[in-house]
Parts: sequence; C-alpha cells; structure tokens
Amino acid sequence: MYSMEEFIQKIADIANMKLGESYKVKVHTIEKINTGKQTALIIMDNRGNISPNFYPGSFYSGYISGVYTIAKVADIVINEYHSIKGIIQDNKETAMHLSEKEWVNERLFIQLINNNQNTSFLNDAVYSDYAGLSLVLYVLVSDDGDGIAKVKVTKNMCRNFGWEEKEILAYALENTVKLFPAEVCTIEKRLGRFMNIEAGDITITDSQDFDGIGLMVLSNKRGMYGATAVFYPGVLRNIAEKKGTGLFLIPSSIHEFIVIADNGLYVPQDLENMLMEVNSTEVTLDEILSDNLYYYSYENGRLSILNAESKEQVVL
Repeated sequence: MYSMEEFIQKIADIANMKLGESYKVKVHTIEKINTGKQTALIIMDNRGNISPNFYPGSFYSGYISGVYTIAKVADIVINEYHSIKGIIQDNKETAMHLSEKEWVNERLFIQLINNNQNTSFLNDAVYSDYAGLSLVLYVLVSDDGDGIAKVKVTKNMCRNFGWEEKEILAYALENTVKLFPAEVCTIEKRLGRFMNIEAGDITITDSQDFDGIGLMVLSNKRGMYGATAVFYPGVLRNIAEKKGTGLFLIPSSIHEFIVIADNGLYVPQDLENMLMEVNSTEVTLDEILSDNLYYYSYENGRLSILNAESKEQVVL
C-alpha cells in the first residue's frame, strides 16, 4: 500500500505513459485557502498550454479501501483533462494578458478570507488585515456565469507593475464594488436561487423599508465571494439606518454574511454558538470565513469583533 505522496506520484507516472510524449504530467504543491498545502497534478501538452490543477488525493481513501486502483484514478484525471481541454484553449489567450498592466488593472478585485488559517497562503499575497479577516488582492481572469477564474496578485507582481500596496488595495475595493455590486436579500431569496424559486429581494439602492425582515443575507449579485461586501463603503450604514439599530454580522461563508438587526430579540451568545456549529457541520473547509461574530454600531459606524459574553468590541 502506497503513502499519499507515492500514490499521487504513481498516478502521474501512469498518466505520463498513457498520454505519450506529447504531454507532460507534473506533481506540484500549491497553497489553498483554509486547507494549506495540497499536492496536485498538472497536465501540459507540448505547446505549453495552461492546465488546471487536479487533486487525486481525494481518491486516496477509495484506493485504501479497494474501491479505486491507481490506474483507474489516472484514467479519471486524463478524462477530466480531455473534457475541459477546449476551455483551457479558450483561456490561453486571456491568461497571456496577465502581464499587461492595463488589462490587469481593470480586473482587480478583493476577496475576504480568514487570516489566521492562511498565514502561509498570505506570505506572497497583497492584502490588508481587519480583526481576523484579510482582504486579498486578485485578478478576475474570467467570469462565464457558471464560475469565476481568478489569480492571486503576488507581492512580486505588485512590484513589477509599480503599485503601492495600500493604494492598489483601495483602488481594487472600489473596482470590486463595480464588478460585483452588493445585494441584500432575505434568507428565502437566497435559498430560492438554489431551488429556482422566485422570491422578492432588496438591493442596497432600494428605498423600501426593512421592517418585518428577520435574517438578511449580504453578498453580491453574483453570489460568489460576496462576504467582501461587508467592507463596501456605505453598505452597512445603509442597512443600519433603515433598521434604526446596530447589526449582528455572522460570517456564514466566504460568499456572504448573515445580517441581523440588534432589536433585542437575539442573544449574542446564541448567534456565536450557531455560527460555530454551522462552520463545523455545514460549511466546507475551503469556504469557512471566521468563527468570530461581528457587530456594526449604529451610533458610531464602527465594525468590530463582538465578544458574545461581554459584548466587548474590537474596533477595526
């Protein structure tokens, strides 16, 4: 029985043999959000085309139990590569633009992640920290409606383009607002999107009242990486003014925050317990944002970590 490292190398060896001399299968290690270093395979053809990462390690338990042979996993990786080869070809020209400052500049955006779980990932990243969260700089390579392709901006890339980190992060946040406009909707609306059920929603530009709405979801109109919207200028102030009170903010994933008006009906400790339970049972590891409960003060407009027991606020 092979170890995980030997298992992946054997898959690469078999895939190399099956694909022939026109291709090269390589093993490499990459840094993933929240999960740290992972071993992946890339398949390059002799023209040096871009390849996505494949993670055969997910099949390791099946290999141990006898469900998969190494040859079978190699076939799965090869078939997956061929199924997306056309997409890879289409994106090759787009990816070449990553060396063009003007092209990159128009596509800069910010993604919010947990900083304590991603210290290694953030080593070469361009980012700002906010009380347990990091605003990380990315380039939007493509957005086809089904998914987003993005590339993390490194410190070296930032230097090569002549950017000052603080200034480019501020610009990127403004650009994120344009690329991914904020949206506030009901829980029902959010769930309805996944179930193809129509439901009313509220955007931050609507003048209608928020009265009667319990749990709200703050994200963006794409519903992807929308937790960043909590830092959009004026968004929390807009919601708080409509409710006339402070806001509890639950970081339910990297894609959204749940927003609850502090109207005396909710106990902070209960919200914090709910957050931790959901993170441990419902949210995939790579999409967990934080176990911290946050609070937006209606009186002073400050966003902070909220200690549920003492209601002590750590101002950002």
